[in-house]
Amino acid sequence: MKMKDKLLEDKQLEFELELAYKEWLRYNYSQPSESEIDKMEDDYIKQQYYRGNRIISDKSLNNANYNPIYTA
Repeated sequence: MKMKDKLLEDKQLEFELELAYKEWLRYNYSQPSESEIDKMEDDYIKQQYYRGNRIISDKSLNNANYNPIYTA
């Protein structure tokens, strides 16, 4: 009986935490404004990291044991 009670208690706690998080999201989350979206787009375009060409090596540089399975 103790295991069943513990399981029910854990489920109740999990439900309460999830409900509290959803309520927090409802009161604290807002859609970005048009000016915020424009600023994000400008930041994205101006960053060199996203505009530059990147060469991805065939072999992993940080894991010598990496051996991907190629299907053609």
